[in-house]
Amino acid sequence: MEHWRKIVAGGLLLGVLGACSSDPDDGPVATSTTSSVPSAAAPTPSATPTVDDRWCEEREVVDELEVTFGEISAASDEWSEAMGRTWRHYIPVTLTNVSDKPCVFHVKLDAAMEGGPTGNEQFTVPLQPGQSYHAQAFDLEVFGEFAEDAETATPAAPITPSVFIALAEPWLPYYETVLEEARVEGEGAQTELVTSISMVGRNARMPDRDIKAYQGDTDTLYVVGLNAEGDVVAKVEHVEFEPIPDGDTQTFTASLAGGSAVSAENRNQAPASVVSDVVTWEIGMLQPTLTEISKKYDF
Repeated sequence: MEHWRKIVAGGLLLGVLGACSSDPDDGPVATSTTSSVPSAAAPTPSATPTVDDRWCEEREVVDELEVTFGEISAASDEWSEAMGRTWRHYIPVTLTNVSDKPCVFHVKLDAAMEGGPTGNEQFTVPLQPGQSYHAQAFDLEVFGEFAEDAETATPAAPITPSVFIALAEPWLPYYETVLEEARVEGEGAQTELVTSISMVGRNARMPDRDIKAYQGDTDTLYVVGLNAEGDVVAKVEHVEFEPIPDGDTQTFTASLAGGSAVSAENRNQAPASVVSDVVTWEIGMLQPTLTEISKKYDF
């Protein structure tokens, strides 16, 4: 009974990694059963699927997340300003869910400079089957030894990106909700997304909260901005807040500025300028922080 209203806004292929395990014989969830020849002896299929029938399995990614890196690029924006520079350099990265199930991916990337240090980038993103997330990874100047603050600057040695680890957990249509409003306010480092969400109630056949675990009785929310192709190009995260009571509407505000332009705790993998590419804001995920089939990830 999912009811999420959309809000419309005015390389190098390293290989295939994966996380969403499914049995080749698994099929879609059956909603009804028919037979041309009724038989009293015929078994009655179960109307309730197992967890693995419906959702991505929680585990380390194996073969269903595709990670593609682009060439080193440059930008001048609120993100570079926060670094004390006119220009910053980054590596474009695209994550694609090539499975047939929605998954929440937790990914840590590395960027190793030849003969030098290694930087990293980590993030979480919910993706539907076939959907991609486009991001800008790494503050390359932090460890890359760029000789000058210029768009055409190059690192002192080659930098090679890679996937350190990729994990996944089930993406659950846990609640019936309505996204009442999603509006962008401010500009540059002050760019924010304000969203209002109304709670109808919990959907049927969802796993129970893990209320015995640390922070298990809280929810986590991702609001994502989709481009014309339906891919995620912007996202904001609200973690470990008290669940919205049934019938209530709650407003959330989060920064859309890139990198650590707002604070060390805020880290978006896209600058505020990507807002111009967003045509639709959606609730990407709203579910308990911990359930009986998922846990809290810490790299």
